[in-house]
Order: sequence, then C-alpha cells, then structure tokens
Amino acid sequence: MTQHVHGLDDRIGYAVKRLQQALRVAVDNALTTADLTLAQFGALKVLVELGPLSYSQLARRCFTARQSIQDVTRGLEAKALIIRVGGSDDGRIQRVQATARGRRAAKLAMESVERIEAAMTNGLTRAEEQQFLRWVNLCADNLTSSDKD
Repeated sequence: MTQHVHGLDDRIGYAVKRLQQALRVAVDNALTTADLTLAQFGALKVLVELGPLSYSQLARRCFTARQSIQDVTRGLEAKALIIRVGGSDDGRIQRVQATARGRRAAKLAMESVERIEAAMTNGLTRAEEQQFLRWVNLCADNLTSSDKD
C-alpha cells in the first residue's frame, strides 16, 4: 500500500523516512525467518566482516550505545552465533566474534536482505543505483560531518 501525504511528499526528509520505514518492515519480516532481529543481524554482519571486536568497537560500528550492544550480543551468544574471545592483556576488554554457525546465519540473512534491496531498486539501472548510493552517502556525510565541527 502506498501512503502519500499531501505537502510532505516533496520533502526529502519525509521521503527518506518513508523509504527507511518500508525497508525496515521488509527486512524485519525477512529476518524473522532467520530468527534474528535487525540489531542482531547488523552486529553479526559487522563481526563477520571485521572479525573479533570489543563491545565498544562493535557498538560504534553498529551506531548504538555500548549497553545496547551488550543486550544484542547476549541474544546472539544464547543462539551460539557469537562467542567471547580473549581481549586485552589485563583482561578488562572483552572481544566477541562470529562462530561458524553465526557466519552461516549472516550469509543466509544477507541473501534475504539483498533480495529486498533488489526489489527496492527495481526499475533503476545499475548506474542509477550507484548514483542513488552516492547521493545517500553524501547526504549522510553532510549531516554527520557537521557533528564533528
């Protein structure tokens, strides 16, 4: 169902939020079959791509707070998708990494997400997809770079 709101449809922020919401619903539905939440999938994908990380490192890469990532990782650990591994020499910093089962789960979930992204960009040429991606990243960079000034 397409939902349009007179006066807002021509606002970029509104269109981005509408897209984000539609994408979130589609991804959430797909991840339900993989028994993962979106937060769990994001953390698992980061661990698969980057290897063992501390909770703080993982939280930064998932755009969330350290406490939130600990909640997420508890769920992943309970499903045997990640394990704790050695951290710093003094034992204060703990790291987590994806298990073989976690890597398989991330791969299957990513295949579902890729199908959703393909459906989302249906009708766009490859060049248009790449331009869209550049524009979205530029907009995000513009907003996040102002946080650092």
